[in-house]
Amino acid sequence: MPNRATPDYEVLAKLGLGKKTIKCYETLFNNGCAGVPQLAEQLKLSRTGHYWLLKQLEAKGFVSSLKTPPHPAYFFAEPLDKALRAYADYQRQLARELIKQQNEILIKRSGKQPV
Repeated sequence: MPNRATPDYEVLAKLGLGKKTIKCYETLFNNGCAGVPQLAEQLKLSRTGHYWLLKQLEAKGFVSSLKTPPHPAYFFAEPLDKALRAYADYQRQLARELIKQQNEILIKRSGKQPV
């Protein structure tokens, strides 16, 4: 794996990521790819809890997974600059969805159709 500069993990805390989430990203970043059982053992978290955490990180663009059935998925950390861009895209999409939902609620309440 190429040698990458260690990211400033304080950035992740400023984005609202929790300590366990940051530790998971940090562990993957420092150790390369790993499966859920290995990460769960290293970070003292249940496999189920860790799988959920990894899927959240993946949805936000901080980690990616490599799936080769029938083998379990392996996860790896994205470089922080790439992850931050992906997270910004994730947040923009989330904001668009929330605005759309809010508009639909307002339309239902008013009984009027949008112009």
